[in-house]
This record gives sequence, C-alpha cells and structure tokens, in this order.
Amino acid sequence: MNKLIAILLLGTFAAWVLSSGIAQADEAAEGKIRTITPTEATSDCIGDLSTPLCAVETLIGCNSYVRIKGCKKINFGNSEKRQIRIEYIIVKTGFVDPELVAEAKYEKFPSEFGSFPWLNPGQFQARIKERNCSVEKKSCKDAPWLDVEYTVSNHGAYWDWAADGIFDPRNWFVKE
Repeated sequence: MNKLIAILLLGTFAAWVLSSGIAQADEAAEGKIRTITPTEATSDCIGDLSTPLCAVETLIGCNSYVRIKGCKKINFGNSEKRQIRIEYIIVKTGFVDPELVAEAKYEKFPSEFGSFPWLNPGQFQARIKERNCSVEKKSCKDAPWLDVEYTVSNHGAYWDWAADGIFDPRNWFVKE
C-alpha cells in the first residue's frame, strides 16, 4: 500500500512539473477549428515535438499522412502524402492523473487494465474532434466529426506517440 501511495505522489509531482512544459499558446488553442493540409497548417508547431500539444498536432498530420514533417522521428510517415484537408478542434488536454490510473487499475476495470499497458502518470492526453475532406475544399463542414484521443509520452528532449484511437471514456485519465 505504501508503494502505491509513493507511486501516486511521484506521478502527481511529475504531472505538476511537466505542466509547465505547455506553452501559453497551446492552452489558448482549445475550442477553435484548426486545419492541416499538405502545404499549410493553422499551427506553426507541426513537426516540433518539444511540447506535448505540438506532438499531438504533429501526430494528427502524421496519422493521416498529410504532413510528414516530424513523423519519421516517431516512426510515422512512411507513405506518400495524401491530398486531404484535416480540420480539428482541441476539446480537452491534460496530464494523466495517477489517481485515475490507480482507480481504473484496481477498482473500475481490473480485468481490462492489461489493455492499457502504454499508460503512465505524467503522459499527456488530448481529446480532439477531427474530420477531413478533399484538399480543394475550403471547409469540411459536410464531413462528420470523429471524437479521437491521443496520448503522448515525454522522452526528455521530445514527446512521442503512446496511443491514439476513437475516444473512449475508459481510456481518459485527465481530471475534469
């Protein structure tokens, strides 16, 4: 039990320390429609893995093979660029909370927790609404939004992909 408490305290401290790594501009991005195309992006940090939100925005382009910049460092982008427009909204971001991880592991989903081997306190999660359409369109307003989550891990000088997929509240470990 003491070991679990120590792990929870260490994870909380790590999340608190890491939270200073999010630039103020990153926090202001929540709620606005942003775009990525093969030649331009609303965010000027695509390809920059030095902050967690920049890593998430890079992954959005990498996952759809729209923007290849920065993808090879995280083992994405081995395909040709697709000619699509991605629109996305940053719904919620935050660091993985060790208390929520312990609650899921020991109380809520003990039999399923093996499906979260990538999850560690101090990781960063982003809940994103995404849609895409032809790059020739000025807006993807007719395309449905997908609710997606991304999790990235800190590797010292850069943040890297840990997991992504359709949003599932059981996989969300950021306190509301």
